[in-house]
Amino acid sequence: MIYILIRDRGVGIAPQRLAQVFEPFHTSSPMPSHGIGLAMCKNTITAFGGAIWCTSVVGQGSEFHIELPRIATPPRISRSPSFP
Repeated sequence: MIYILIRDRGVGIAPQRLAQVFEPFHTSSPMPSHGIGLAMCKNTITAFGGAIWCTSVVGQGSEFHIELPRIATPPRISRSPSFP
């Protein structure tokens, strides 16, 4: 597995809101936002067989954890025939 940790020192996310942060159109930010970014991240990561989750402490920041499986052999890309 490949493990990625993204940490911020922002305002944090309240425990009762953590379950919602990956839902489409949900935002816990006071800044203008559409609430689609983390939902897209989750969809992409799970499509590759991985997982994403968040831990947070209000007033101290948040940590986003990502796990992705290693690919033993890179996939072959089929190429279209060249045109003259």
